[in-house]
Amino acid sequence: MRIAIVIAGGHGRVVPQDPSEENIYDVMEREILYANSYVHPSLTIPPSFDWFIISHRSWKYTQEHNWNVPPQCAMFFFPNHGLEWGAYQQWLDLGVWRNYDYVFFMHDDLDIKQGLAFVSASIKLLDAGAAAVGNGQNNTKLDWLRTHLYCYAHSDWVPPSMDYQHATFRGSYVAMSRETLEKIGGKFEVHWDRLRYTIKAGNDSLVSTSGKVCDLCGKPGVRTIAFLGIEYLKSDYIEELVRNNVTPPPQPWWIKKHRKLYSIYGRIWVRYKIWRQARYRRKFGHDRPPAKERGRGWQY
Repeated sequence: MRIAIVIAGGHGRVVPQDPSEENIYDVMEREILYANSYVHPSLTIPPSFDWFIISHRSWKYTQEHNWNVPPQCAMFFFPNHGLEWGAYQQWLDLGVWRNYDYVFFMHDDLDIKQGLAFVSASIKLLDAGAAAVGNGQNNTKLDWLRTHLYCYAHSDWVPPSMDYQHATFRGSYVAMSRETLEKIGGKFEVHWDRLRYTIKAGNDSLVSTSGKVCDLCGKPGVRTIAFLGIEYLKSDYIEELVRNNVTPPPQPWWIKKHRKLYSIYGRIWVRYKIWRQARYRRKFGHDRPPAKERGRGWQY
């Protein structure tokens, strides 16, 4: 059983507030150190782990902030296009995911509660038929096309109908099997916001990728997206953080110098999304809903 753990590296060694919890880098170091004797009691076949860090920070930044990544971990430095979804896709484009039975995508600022117990818990759900496993229950909302049609404007995958409903998982943590990745063609629906116009691009990627997984990987009578816990952002294994006090990666230098050009880019993108939304509605035979029914989702 081969497992890949892909970490979107943007924050480094964030110290958990609870001393009983660990940062994912600490868990990684211990697993690498005791790899020959580490066994999950709930797994009949001891797994073989490979660790990957996809960093949107520079190598210099990781050295200055003491990330101290073990040499056994493969580390890649890619431009910050598409936030964590872009990082995951840049790793998927390498093609190495085909060598693994299960792939775990996660942020590097998660608080880990029980070491690698999340691995066996997720695999159990995947083996039971789930196409993807998130951490805490993300959202009970299903009618994303009715209220957030703009989230699909960038997507190559097109929803099967305007009445299509689906659940969502967060980019902070999601586990998938090789079967799921094969069905979606090894491609997440990333909003490649290369000019870093808005952090909301991550939500676009989240909604459209979740919809694609549910559409292409759903099985009758089986929940397509499962979760490790029922609380938002929390489970018995992982706690996700809200990153309000962490300095984000800097914007490209030319944005400060060319604010007017940057503003024009934003207007073009908004108009493009409105055009795509109208195209979807014409394709599926739906007129634009009345203003009172559009909700916040129609406007960006």
